[in-house]
Amino acid sequence: MVGVTRIEIQESTDQLKHLMHLQTSASAKERLQVLYLLKSLQAKDISTAAQLVGRDRTTVQRWMLKYEAQGIEKLLAPRTGQGRKCTIPEAVNQVLVEKLDDPNGVSSYLEIQQWLETEHQLQVKYSTVHRHVRYRLGAKLKVPRPVNELADEHEQHAFRKHLRHGWA
Repeated sequence: MVGVTRIEIQESTDQLKHLMHLQTSASAKERLQVLYLLKSLQAKDISTAAQLVGRDRTTVQRWMLKYEAQGIEKLLAPRTGQGRKCTIPEAVNQVLVEKLDDPNGVSSYLEIQQWLETEHQLQVKYSTVHRHVRYRLGAKLKVPRPVNELADEHEQHAFRKHLRHGWA
């Protein structure tokens, strides 16, 4: 990283100050502040600029290398997530959403799990299916309580009526 201290900043101090006020993230403001300090000669080198913003010299040098190679847009771009990819692909997810919207589509998470295995050859755990459907897609698989075939509707109605008005 030798020679990074001699960096050519294309933007003017006014542009950098304006961009700094527009930023909403602290990391982008910090990076612009370093550029502003170097451009306005408030910091004569990267080490001084790093001390002024409270960062290590190598971190600021890495920022300046990125600025020099890719420009200010890439320097200010937010970092993308590096996490694990979803086990259910987007195309399958769209079909699943349509299936959930259909009133006769699915009635249980186990049924969805089996459908994913047979139709799309995806081995997905039950807990993963539940988490995906319930929390990511926001669907609730509600099944009505079972009703006894021998139950008399009139007796149930009379029972509820007595509960409301009391037994006396």
